Amino acid sequence: MSGGYGESDIYVVQLNTDGDLLSEPMNLGPAINTPGREMFPFIQDERIYFSSDGQYGNGGLDIFGSVIFSKTEYAMPVNMGRPINSTMDDFSFHSGKGKR
Repeated sequence: MSGGYGESDIYVVQLNTDGDLLSEPMNLGPAINTPGREMFPFIQDERIYFSSDGQYGNGGLDIFGSVIFSKTEYAMPVNMGRPINSTMDDFSFHSGKGKR
């Protein structure tokens, strides 16, 4: 979207119970978004996890976590480190079960 911070940013919207849009998309701001790519957000227990190649990382996309203080305030993202992140692109979680 225009007005973003980088190549791809993370936004939030409010939805009603039917899934209809109640608000315009709101950029999560410079605490989360960088001039690089922020993608694949996942929220659990008042934390947002996402992939970024604009934050300091191990190489390529790394997974970061940030505490959600409010709808507009987030803690400085923390690189989830090894073994979650590697020198390759790391962009989401999986159970580790299944065929290889």
